[in-house]
Amino acid sequence: MDTKQSMRLESYFLNAQLFLWGLGGGQKGTYRWLERHNISFERGKYERVSSHLKDTIGIGRIIEEIIIPLVRERFPKETRDYLREKWNNHKLPELFEVNKLTINDNFEELKGKEGVGGQYRLWRPFLEISTQNPTWNYVERWGQLAPIWFLEIEDIFHDATK
Repeated sequence: MDTKQSMRLESYFLNAQLFLWGLGGGQKGTYRWLERHNISFERGKYERVSSHLKDTIGIGRIIEEIIIPLVRERFPKETRDYLREKWNNHKLPELFEVNKLTINDNFEELKGKEGVGGQYRLWRPFLEISTQNPTWNYVERWGQLAPIWFLEIEDIFHDATK
């Protein structure tokens, strides 16, 4: 990864909260995931934790040791492949297509929070799904992580993202 790519990824990491925090099930879930994987961090506001991680382990290790494993844990390869195909074709997936995809929801913080739209919270890093009207839910837009993942991370860390 060159300096320009590193600076771009640092900027994404510090400005797009769902880059990290949407993957682990929120703050508590992300803390537990980091602890389970023996990654040292300071507790605090998202901004503080993200800055501390960037300053102590650097963006390369954040991507390789946190972001990629979290994405691979949550989104199986077939699901990532499908989303990438849609991204490359400049199309949002339809909700009925999303409902057929596999996603791992083994994050305790999200258990029991199904409610209206709760079942779609796990998709937020890649897809934002509107659930304002329970009879008419739809994929509204790509999530914050999608462009970073498909245009930057997969390109730079292609072997690790498979």
